[in-house]
Amino acid sequence: MRRFLGNLALIGVGAVMASDGAAQDGQRSRGVASVTYVLEVDPARAEALGWVAKDASEAQAVESVASLVRRRFEAMERALRIQTDPATRRIELTMPQIQPRERELFAEMLRNLGVCEFLFFAEGEKDAIDLAREQEKLDAWRRANPSQPLALFHVLAASEGPHRRLLWSETLFAGTAGRPEALLLPDRPEACFGAAGFARVYASLDDFGYPCLGFKTSDARAADFEALTGANVSRRLGLVIEDRVRSAPTLMAKLIGQGLIEGRFTEQETAHFVESFQELAGPLKLLEIR
Repeated sequence: MRRFLGNLALIGVGAVMASDGAAQDGQRSRGVASVTYVLEVDPARAEALGWVAKDASEAQAVESVASLVRRRFEAMERALRIQTDPATRRIELTMPQIQPRERELFAEMLRNLGVCEFLFFAEGEKDAIDLAREQEKLDAWRRANPSQPLALFHVLAASEGPHRRLLWSETLFAGTAGRPEALLLPDRPEACFGAAGFARVYASLDDFGYPCLGFKTSDARAADFEALTGANVSRRLGLVIEDRVRSAPTLMAKLIGQGLIEGRFTEQETAHFVESFQELAGPLKLLEIR
């Protein structure tokens, strides 16, 4: 009887292995695979952007950054596993199923964080989000945590923190700070766009003679950029630079291959942004994709 059960168990294991193998073969035939992104956190840069609590330890900084990164995937309802190693300041993100092109799109998204992102303003009912309720949650948190960076609000559970698709961002225009604005996080990787999608970025002047930034999209992202802007004509676009909305134009037409980022920047800011965008100098360094 024991031998029979043992043989039955082996048959069961064999069936599971065969099933797993068939599933893996099916995934490979569809181009589906797992991927792991290995990131290194720059705690000083994360602190400068307000991504960590004041007086946080390096280990706490790594955990805080990991939580903020997780939200980007939760907004797209994508499953992933996150492992952190405070000793090496590393974060490993593993996604069990991913299409080949998504591999590079998610890599771009990670490189954009804390550097430059294109995010649209949330419009409440249009986006099925109760913005009045979301504002109440933000106000309550800020009253209870007046000295903490705004980013920490985003690591809370949805019941206390923001809707999974919302990102509250500080605003700064022409050197004047404004109230935080609610931005909509992308719900698919093709809608993630920022500095990593630029083929070229350069200093320029706007129609009023103020320094601004010009950019041209990479060939790989040109169609995505055109589709993204074309689908959001008449909507306000938040140009988030170093975790602040620095420009918020209303799109009057879709953009094809290039554009200007106007925010009444100083010449020094423009030079700094050009260098930062070219180097993708954010708080996360993508070390490896495997």
